[in-house]
Amino acid sequence: MRNLRAALRAMGVAACLVAAAATAHAQTTEPWRVHYRAALDAHTRRDYRLFRDELLKVREVLGGNSGLSYNLACAEVLLGHKQAALDYLREYTACGLMTNVLADSDFTSIKDEPDFQRLALRLKANGRTAAPSTLVHTFGDVGALIEDVSHDARTDTWYASSVRRGIVFAFDTSGVEKRMAVAPDGWAAFAVSVDSTRRLLWVSVAALPTADGYVDADSGRTALVCWDLAAGKVRKRLETRRTGDRRLLGDMCLTADGTVYVTDSFRGTLYRASPQSESLQVVVGDGVIRGPQTPALAADGKRLYVADGGSGISIVDLATGGVRPMRCKPGVCLEGIDGMVRDGSILYAVQNGTRPERVVRLQLNAKGDEVTAWTLYEQGGAGLGDPTHGVIVDGGFVFVSNSGWDRLGKDEKLKDALSARPAQLRRVPLAAQPARSSGER
Repeated sequence: MRNLRAALRAMGVAACLVAAAATAHAQTTEPWRVHYRAALDAHTRRDYRLFRDELLKVREVLGGNSGLSYNLACAEVLLGHKQAALDYLREYTACGLMTNVLADSDFTSIKDEPDFQRLALRLKANGRTAAPSTLVHTFGDVGALIEDVSHDARTDTWYASSVRRGIVFAFDTSGVEKRMAVAPDGWAAFAVSVDSTRRLLWVSVAALPTADGYVDADSGRTALVCWDLAAGKVRKRLETRRTGDRRLLGDMCLTADGTVYVTDSFRGTLYRASPQSESLQVVVGDGVIRGPQTPALAADGKRLYVADGGSGISIVDLATGGVRPMRCKPGVCLEGIDGMVRDGSILYAVQNGTRPERVVRLQLNAKGDEVTAWTLYEQGGAGLGDPTHGVIVDGGFVFVSNSGWDRLGKDEKLKDALSARPAQLRRVPLAAQPARSSGER
């Protein structure tokens, strides 16, 4: 049902890193990916000791990644180490994820153990509903396929992108929506960021069958559009080079100095642009970041956090373009992040590539290179649906819920259903819950 969305975010959790390593782009040279590929090959050959040893090498780099915890549990049980397997499975359970561990044949030898049965029940219970959010806005167009949201503090105006209509909705406290035609040629509108100081609106656009105005001749094309809010027209349009392969500028962030960072969800490229730019500048080349989603500037202004599919979050050195993975403590899940924003030492993230889909708060360490704890904000409930991106406004994290991505067919077109719920903006307060320790079980 979500073959297009699958290209934009992490799919699966338990074996997500194994899958990522198996299909990594040829330009990716990070050693941990090589070890994960070796682990995958070893599991296929039933060399379970090598399977475990290669996973442990990856753990030295990534820390307590949830996919690693699960696969290490598999490795230990296959080696006959029951207690070690249970310990790793407890780490995975503490991440708050769901999986039917009883159906995994790797655990056949301990499936009747009381401790294993209890963990299986807890993994099921991780799907409980947590829905403290409040409604901010309900969109009038049920078939719009809302992707991103931005807020102009200067005018108290909201902007939300519609993939299907190829436009941006603008509305104020009255809730009355106005349509801004910002996607040239009938392309889909994806990421949106408003520059309140310079009165600019940045929108990433792409030619996809999902958009109403799509034509085959434009297939694979994508661009970053700068909209002049005062003049009410496009100021510039920066298109990626045409290489014959499929490209999609999907997610972006805007910094205080007016710089925009935007990711190519299909090719893994990171670009930079400014109001003065006449072209997109490559910061990280094709394929280095496996599945880039929303970027967020680090507190030091020298690094960029990029949500990165199976490996969780990549850290980009903006001076050199170097990329390394964010570490995390055991019991923390960084996979499956789509929307992400930073506030001080906190990352607020929308995880729609996990089961269950959810909104979480991630606590960074003092250096900003490791996630030490997490807080569950929202999951389950009719108000969440398929969430995407969010923004911090007036002491709350406001995110897109019921986006409509779950109604996308294999033909990349939205299925209109009478029972479909409209997309909404929902809000959770920034300090709703105390941080959950990564060591909590």
